Amino acid sequence: MNTSHLTFFAMACLLSLTAISCSRSESLRPEASAPMVAILTAAKSADATMFGEAYSARIRREDQKKDRAEILREAQTTMKEKFGDYQITDFTFSFAGDASKGKLEVIFKGKAQFAIAVVKENGAWKLDER
Repeated sequence: MNTSHLTFFAMACLLSLTAISCSRSESLRPEASAPMVAILTAAKSADATMFGEAYSARIRREDQKKDRAEILREAQTTMKEKFGDYQITDFTFSFAGDASKGKLEVIFKGKAQFAIAVVKENGAWKLDER
């Protein structure tokens, strides 16, 4: 290959990577991470109300017979075991879905942890699974 072919190939690769990067950022919905941030914050501050409100109406209906404080305690234990003494800034998120539902991937200190269903209800994103 001559130099002009190598230059063309390098530019084509660079433009392709840029296009892929830009298309990914369009699919990110930072607002879709709000319920997971609320869960993490509520677990740190023992705020049962904030914790409950981060979930969809469907999940809250399923949990009506359960003690919200107990659910929070279980979540706190799980978070502590999984993430230790975390800070909210230790987390990043990625979203795959559309304007009303999708999967939120939770990334802790650069390592993917899990993906969780989210839905938009009355203009606000909510977790739609435990």
